[in-house]
Amino acid sequence: MKLSFVGLCAAAMASCFFGVLSLAWEESHWSQWWEADGPASVRLRRRVVEIVVADYSSARCSRTIRSDAYGSAVTPNFHHLANQFVCLDNFYDSGDVSANGWPWSTSGRESDIGVKSVELEYAGRGMTYDYEGTNRNINVGLSSLASRVAANPAIPEDPNLLPGTADVAAPDGAGGSEPGRGYIWNAVLRAGKTVRNYGCFLDISRYFLPAPINIPPERHPFENKLVVASPTKAELFDRTDVYYCGFDQAFPDCWREAEWEREFDEFVKNNNLPSLSLVRLGSDHTGSFGTAIDEVNTPERQQADNDYAVGKLVEKIANSRYKTDTLIFILEDDAQSGEDHVDAHRSTAYVVGPYVKQGKVVSEFYTTVSMLRTIEEVLKGQAFSAFRRVPDRI
Repeated sequence: MKLSFVGLCAAAMASCFFGVLSLAWEESHWSQWWEADGPASVRLRRRVVEIVVADYSSARCSRTIRSDAYGSAVTPNFHHLANQFVCLDNFYDSGDVSANGWPWSTSGRESDIGVKSVELEYAGRGMTYDYEGTNRNINVGLSSLASRVAANPAIPEDPNLLPGTADVAAPDGAGGSEPGRGYIWNAVLRAGKTVRNYGCFLDISRYFLPAPINIPPERHPFENKLVVASPTKAELFDRTDVYYCGFDQAFPDCWREAEWEREFDEFVKNNNLPSLSLVRLGSDHTGSFGTAIDEVNTPERQQADNDYAVGKLVEKIANSRYKTDTLIFILEDDAQSGEDHVDAHRSTAYVVGPYVKQGKVVSEFYTTVSMLRTIEEVLKGQAFSAFRRVPDRI
C-alpha cells in the first residue's frame, strides 16, 4: 500500500489543514468518488460548524443560533464534501489558537514551553511566536549565521545569537529518541516513506518586512524563479516546495493551489506522488484586507477563495491517476474565534476519498489527535505521541 497525505491549515479564526493519502489498493471501491458536477469553480470558506455547515440539514447544529455568514452560498465545496462523504458533526480541534494548534496538528501534543508561554505571547507580554520552528524570530533550523542571513537579511549578524539548531518548542521522537523530531513527517520518514511540504513550518517574517528585503506577493514564483518559502526544519529543507507561499493573508489561496497543481502534474507524469503531503491553505484565517491582492479583501471573499482552492485541489486529484488510491483529510489547526453552542473547540473536519462512507452523518467524538492517529496508522508510521494511543481512529 502506498499513501499520500495532504494537509491544509490556516489560523487566527482557525486554520484549514488538508490531508491527502494516496493508497495503492488491490481494487477500488469507487472509480469516480468525486461527482462529475462537483463544484470546483465555487467560492468561500471559514471554519466553525455552525458557520460553515450548519445549514446541512442532517447535521445536529441548532438552526436557531447558527450564522449564515459562510453557509452554502459561500462555502459550496465544503458543503459538497460534507454531503457526499461524511459530516463529522462532533469533531474538536485540540488546539486553542495557532500557537498550540500547529503543534497539536503536526505532533499530537503541546510542548512544555508552549503550555507556559502561549498566553503570554498572545497577550503581548514579551514573548515571540516560537511554535513553528523559529525561536525569537530566528530560523534555528539553519545552523550557520551565513545561511540565516542569506534566508533573512533582517536578522542581526551576531554569531552568538541562538547558535546551533535546538528548537525550544520541538517535540522529541518516539520514546524520547531523536530530540526535536517528533512530528508526523518524522514518523513517516522513519517508516521509509516520502514527504512533501507546501507552506508548513516556514520562516514567514520576510513576507512582512519593508522592501527591498521583503518577499512580495508573487502569483507566479516558479516562472520568475522567486523563492518564497524558507523551511524551519532540517527534514523539510529538501522536501519543501520553495515556490509555495506560506502564511500571508494578503496572498490568495487560489495562487497557492495553482503552484501545488504545477508540482502535482509532475508527480503524475513521473508516477512518484509522495506518501505524505502537507498543504497549508489559510485564506479562511482572514485578514490583511488593506494589502490583499486581487481584491480578495473581505472575510467573505477570503472564505470563498479558500473554498475554491480546496475544491480545485480535490477535483485535481479526483480526476488523476491517483483518484482510486488517495485519501484526503481536511481540518483546522484550531477553532479560535469560532465558538459555537456546543464547545469552543468544536470545528469542521472532512475525510474524502474512494474508501470513505457516502452521505453519512458521523457523530462519534473525534479530535485532531484522532485524525493524526488515522493518518499514522494508514501510513504504517511509528507512534510519535503518547496521546496518539488514546483516541479512536476515524
